[in-house]
Parts: sequence; C-alpha cells; structure tokens
Amino acid sequence: MADTTLVDRHEPLWKRLPVVVQLRKSTGWQRAMLIVGVVICALYLLVAVFAPLLAPYGFGQLQGADGESFPRTGAPSAEHIWGTTVGGFDVFSRVVYGARTAVLVVIVAVVVSIVVGVLLGLVSGYLGGWLDRVLVVVADAIYAFPSLLLAIVVSIVISGGNSSYSGGIIAAAISITVVYVPQYFRVVRAEAVRLKNDAFVESARVMGTNPWRIMTRHVLRNSTRSCRSS
Repeated sequence: MADTTLVDRHEPLWKRLPVVVQLRKSTGWQRAMLIVGVVICALYLLVAVFAPLLAPYGFGQLQGADGESFPRTGAPSAEHIWGTTVGGFDVFSRVVYGARTAVLVVIVAVVVSIVVGVLLGLVSGYLGGWLDRVLVVVADAIYAFPSLLLAIVVSIVISGGNSSYSGGIIAAAISITVVYVPQYFRVVRAEAVRLKNDAFVESARVMGTNPWRIMTRHVLRNSTRSCRSS
C-alpha cells in the first residue's frame, strides 16, 4: 500500500512547512488543539520580541522616573500591576523580559541538541564497536536520571551558581542539551545501524568513498528522510 504521509514536492513551499502540513492532516479536536498551541507559541514569541515596548520598566530597573525606589514585596497597584519582588523589581516587567530569555535558551538548546545528538548518533551507529557501546551506555545513564534534576545540577555546575546574562543563557541551554541529546542520538543511531549495510552504502564503500562522506551524504540523508516519512 502506498505511503500517503509523504508530502507532494510540487506543492508550494509554505504548504510543505512542518506546522502547515500537520494542520492540513489533522481534523476535529486534534486540529483545534494544534491551532491553540500555535496561537500560544505565536503570542509568546511576540511578547519576547516586543518586550521593551510591553514592559513598563527595564529588566533590572529598581527606580521610577521620579528617582524613587520601588517598594519591596509591594502589592499589585497601578504602578506595578503584578506587584514587586523581595529585591524591589517589577514582577510584570521581569516576566515579560523573561520570555525573551526563555526563547533564547530554547533556540540555543535545540540547535546544540540536534547538532550533537545527530553527530554522535551517526558516528556511533555507522562505526559501531567499542565507541558505540560506550555512547549507548552514557545515553542510557542520562535517561536514568530525572531530567529536571539533571538539568538543574548541570546548570549549577557550569555557572557555579553565579553568572552573567549571556553566561546564564549558555549554562541553561547546555543543561537542557544534556537532557535531550540522547533522544536525537537514539533515533539517528537506529537509522544508521539499519542503513549502513544497505546496497548503496556498500557500493560507496567499495568505490573507496571517504567514511565521513558516506555518513553525511548517504546515511544521514536517508536517515532524515526515513524519520520524516515515518
């Protein structure tokens, strides 16, 4: 039976985007939930982008325009709609700017997780041997720890409990990366193990093609296609 999940390559590019494809395939309650999720993500991104326009005060601002310091643990008021923190920061402004920080952390974490996970999975699955066994054991060991606890511990170890704005973003992103790398690693490794003995890979190997070229040009490309069509 033909695979109906494949996307028609002759369709416009915007119709082949991941979110658009899922919206077109989904129906009923599934489509409604997907639309709600897309709207929430879009609003969150808008808040992050326009944080300086939406926040009444700066991220680290402790004084108003009149030079008067903000109250500590102040109740919600006209000047501070969500109140103030123990340190005297405006809660609403901190939350709005926090959206920008969260988006940066997610972008860095996802990019690094994909690059590291795919690279390790490709090398592990294609080369095999002792390296494959070591990487699989490490990935399984990471899975054995609670993800949130592991991320917190890694973040504290990297930042030492005190870091700058950019340092905190990097520390948080790396801590999330450590948790999610094994997921990409396992998927790509399984595909690499399946594909490395196929005829087209054997032909490239007989022709004397460089192993790195085989991994990236043949194994990796077919791995990503298999993941997309499954």
